[in-house]
Amino acid sequence: MKILPTVRLGWPPPNKSATEKYSSQARLSHKGELQNYVAGLPFPLLDPNDPQAATRAMWNHRLPPDGDRCVLRSRADVQSDADDQ
Repeated sequence: MKILPTVRLGWPPPNKSATEKYSSQARLSHKGELQNYVAGLPFPLLDPNDPQAATRAMWNHRLPPDGDRCVLRSRADVQSDADDQ
């Protein structure tokens, strides 16, 4: 088996673009529900001192970059996902 050096993989362009465009409007409610999410990674920068950092990380994990496609989701979809948990 040939072992190659590690390399940093970039985000798929549609997801990177969506994150840059929409992440500034993503918010969490006081109950940790995702609000105003459209597409991309909702919280690309996490502050370890933020009391909701773990919840933000959970949403990032639930909505990761997904190959070459970028899914635009409605607020109803995100609310429905939060209700399922």
